[in-house]
Formats: sequence, C-alpha cells, structure tokens
Amino acid sequence: MNYVGAAGEAQARGEVHLAGGLFPEGTEFLHSVRYLDVDDDGGIVLAARMKELRYARKDFWQTYADLEQMVLAEVHERRGQPDRPRIVHGDAEYGVANGMGWTFQGFIEDAAGDLRPQSYEESVFCVGCHGGAGVTTDGIFSFARRFGAEAFQGGWYHWS
Repeated sequence: MNYVGAAGEAQARGEVHLAGGLFPEGTEFLHSVRYLDVDDDGGIVLAARMKELRYARKDFWQTYADLEQMVLAEVHERRGQPDRPRIVHGDAEYGVANGMGWTFQGFIEDAAGDLRPQSYEESVFCVGCHGGAGVTTDGIFSFARRFGAEAFQGGWYHWS
C-alpha cells in the first residue's frame, strides 16, 4: 500500500503516515457548490455562478485509535452534558479545526452574488458534518462517495 504523486514522494522520505482510508498530512481539498441551471436543450447543467467554495486541509495525523477515542469522548460528553455546546477552535481568517486533524475554510455568496469569506459561525457549520458525525471517512466524505471501480474511469469522474 502506498500513496502516489507528491504524497508518494513524501511517503518515500518518511514525512507522512500511511493507513488505509486515511489521508496523509498536507492533503488539501477545494470544491465548489454550484447552482443548477437549464441549458438551451432543456437539460440540467451546473450554473456558472457559485454558491460556495469550500477548502479543507489535513494539518496533522490521527491514528485509528486516536479517531475512535475522539468519537467515544464526544459520545460520552453528549450523554453527560447534552446542553453544553461543543467548542470549535479557529477564526474567520484561518478557518476552523474539527479536532480530527482537518481545518476548514470557505467562501459563500453574498447578497450581490460575489463570494466572500465565511464567518467563524458559518465555518463552524462545516464541522457539524466533518467532525464527529460518524458517517465520514477520516473526517471527509470523498472516500465513501467514490463510485465503484466498475464505473466509468474507475469511478473517478464528475457526474456531469
């Protein structure tokens, strides 16, 4: 088992960790959330306008045991103190941390249709799904959402 590309080179130098289903330190994701539009033939296409631009960066490594302990601690805290809000570290300029090694930051459409940096509160909303939800793989949805190997291009393509 090994990484490819820049992660593979970093792995060969001993700079990143390796475990199935976990991304190496330094992994970055950038994706848009777009409106849908109707083309001239009446088909559904992605609109030119973006609703949101989301960015995630894996800053540090957590083992399987670390991640499991984090989830168990969160479950324990929810049961013991259900009214106590979760503390999320970060700010609007640098993003917010989910506690699982990832930092999230985004830009969202303003009233004029331009993208603006998300506020701290808007960024914390991302942590709701990317930290402790129990449905992600390594705090990210990409592994679980990939199409199977029998799909077009081995499952690595956009539906459009």
